[in-house]
Amino acid sequence: MATIEKNIPIPASRQLPVKPKSQLRLDLESLDVGDSFAEQGKDQKYIGGCIASCSKATGRKFVQRKMGDIVRIWRTE
Repeated sequence: MATIEKNIPIPASRQLPVKPKSQLRLDLESLDVGDSFAEQGKDQKYIGGCIASCSKATGRKFVQRKMGDIVRIWRTE
């Protein structure tokens, strides 16, 4: 059986530090509808993940197309 104790203070919760936004995320947030930019040297899955998280957080829509070794990203809505 457990011993019940009273008046024991609850320690403060350990919150994980917030990671700063990546440069790609900042670029996505600065786009106006119809604007685009090219991203080179990053994996297309990484870019897709950044687009998905930015879309979910801001409600904006983006599309990406691979053109050779460059991925171009447009804001559509």
